[in-house]
Amino acid sequence: MKNKFEILNDVKINTEEYKEIKFDNNDEIKSRMKSKIKSRKVSYKKSMVAASLVIVLGCGVMSDETVWANVEQMWYSVQSILNMKKEEISAYKYEINKSVESKDIKVTYKNLMIDDGNLIVEIDVDDSKFNPLEDFTQKQQKDWNIDKWGDRKTFISLGNIEAYVDGEQRGILHSGQADYDNKDRNSQGITSVVSTISLNEIEGEPITEKSGEYSVKEVGKDKFPYSIDKDKIYNIKLNTKKIHLSAEMTKEEQVGHGGAIRSDWSVDIPIKGEDLIKATVNYDQYTIDENIKINIDGVEKELQFDNLYLSPIYAKLQYTTDIKGYYINDKYDVEIKLENDNNEEYQIQYMTPKYDEEKEKCEVKVAYRNIFKNSKKVKITPIVTDVNTGEKIEQKSITIDLDKNKI
Repeated sequence: MKNKFEILNDVKINTEEYKEIKFDNNDEIKSRMKSKIKSRKVSYKKSMVAASLVIVLGCGVMSDETVWANVEQMWYSVQSILNMKKEEISAYKYEINKSVESKDIKVTYKNLMIDDGNLIVEIDVDDSKFNPLEDFTQKQQKDWNIDKWGDRKTFISLGNIEAYVDGEQRGILHSGQADYDNKDRNSQGITSVVSTISLNEIEGEPITEKSGEYSVKEVGKDKFPYSIDKDKIYNIKLNTKKIHLSAEMTKEEQVGHGGAIRSDWSVDIPIKGEDLIKATVNYDQYTIDENIKINIDGVEKELQFDNLYLSPIYAKLQYTTDIKGYYINDKYDVEIKLENDNNEEYQIQYMTPKYDEEKEKCEVKVAYRNIFKNSKKVKITPIVTDVNTGEKIEQKSITIDLDKNKI
């Protein structure tokens, strides 16, 4: 089986569609990963919402810097977790089983779940009938070097999937990021992928009259998807307009070959509220109520840890601090390491601060992928990193007994 990281090399980028960023070493990759885990845009260009997120390593190109946060998570993707915890999550899955076929490609939406405002959709893509020599236009065949593909193995991946709930677009910043864990087809020629779409983001007001940029706001906790009317029929539309086909790259090549197949594989899914409630993943909540003081270069800061939340898929940590953002004196970076009782580390997914100027306090939420089963304890350790030297300084740890601290 082809290595999961090598698979990402197998795309030729259309420079009219994707931004090119070159790098020379892995240190720059790690730096970008680290910085992008912590970034969160507050606006977007409407014309860019449907832009595809294609990650390409090795050839020195990536389509959008915001995807770097996900590179670090490749070895335990959402698909990996769903497979690993099949029994735990089976009761949450709402069966869709709807197929749409276009351009000789069949897309089957199998099931969905809601996890803390995110829609998780499992999808099968069957491209066994698709022939690039017949289904691509002559221009596409030339642009994407179809003549060089020969009998090479090819891989399928989805472009962004936009979600609409009762006609209102959701997931403005994160429209349907597909899971790149495994692009190999199964014995039936089907590629299985997972798409995660944020349902709690909606379009806000225009930032300026002519810029085409809009603010993004989160829906209130009294709104869908946090509040669900069990008797209401919700119409969820998954808008899929692009599929990527890439050919396996040879050892001699510096760039792989591939292209985007554009059509419409969208689907409408009317779901009764009570079924969505059953499809909503439960979180266990644990109280912490402890603080850790950090003293760096004579500057003392405090982190007040409040709550830990665990679902079969994610772990989420919440704390308050007087650190404005992520940096102390613009020199030190603060991160939070989360480990289980075997000292195995949870994979961080994102970290979002919300600073209150009036109170001079910052509320921080950190999300991790829950890649462990049957953990008894969780250890929380702040890590202070010198952003110039990369030196890491571990701070005092807090250990949470999951049996005793559960609310």
